[in-house]
Amino acid sequence: THTIVVKTCNTSSIELANGSSELLVYPNPNNGNMTVSFGNKLGLIRVYNAIGELVYQIQTETTMQEINISSMNPGVYMLELQGQHIRVIKE
Repeated sequence: THTIVVKTCNTSSIELANGSSELLVYPNPNNGNMTVSFGNKLGLIRVYNAIGELVYQIQTETTMQEINISSMNPGVYMLELQGQHIRVIKE
């Protein structure tokens, strides 16, 4: 089970069941520029639009990654990584 926390600092996060790591996406909502961070290597990051089309993908071996979807239309996007999904809003 995962807990999704929307913090007052405009951050979306998922805390893993064992509490060992927290997956953060901020700011959320954003203007198309966001940061993803995790206690472990991020691996493959995918971003899907509201109809499920893959619009962005990057493979990274770092614990923090900048994502730029500023060229995309405003709306709701789904960010997928580490087998988790986080909804992000591009204004």
